[in-house]
Amino acid sequence: SERCRKAFVPDISAISFSFADQFGISGAVSVVPDTVYLYGSQSSLDEIDGLSAHEVSFSSINKSGDYVVDLEPVWEEYADVRPSDTKVRVRLNVEKYVEKRLNVPVVLSSEDTSLHVRLYPDNVTVALLVPMNEYKNVSSEMVEVQAIYSAEKSQLPLLVTRFPSNCRVKQLLPDEVEYVALKK
Repeated sequence: SERCRKAFVPDISAISFSFADQFGISGAVSVVPDTVYLYGSQSSLDEIDGLSAHEVSFSSINKSGDYVVDLEPVWEEYADVRPSDTKVRVRLNVEKYVEKRLNVPVVLSSEDTSLHVRLYPDNVTVALLVPMNEYKNVSSEMVEVQAIYSAEKSQLPLLVTRFPSNCRVKQLLPDEVEYVALKK
């Protein structure tokens, strides 16, 4: 029978990574090879839906590196199927994160434009976990905090709606604000 080829993008969702305190992933994760080919008869290849990595956990990661993981050997169920690779290498870029506190103005979100609303306080502190090498580049202009207006509530909850993608929100102080609303 004719030898055919079928391409698969390895599924790495079964791999679990946990980081040491103040460390985290920075940038994109890469998988090498990003495509694994299975060779065999068309009838056998048609029965295979995907390739995934073995379930495995890596913990206390504190530096960038490569993690080699075996693929689930679904090809072994078929005598005529062979893989181009039996393992994948997952590359993680790891960075130390430090806390940065920013004073950010609160933006009111309200559908009623006839209201004049005064927030107390009108600025809040956002604590971000920032990659150490990006600490100087992160500023309060990169962060937005919204208060969602609701006449039924005495305090408005706050939500961080914009922040740099390489940062994580650690804390928002306070997480609610009081308000006074006047009709125009």
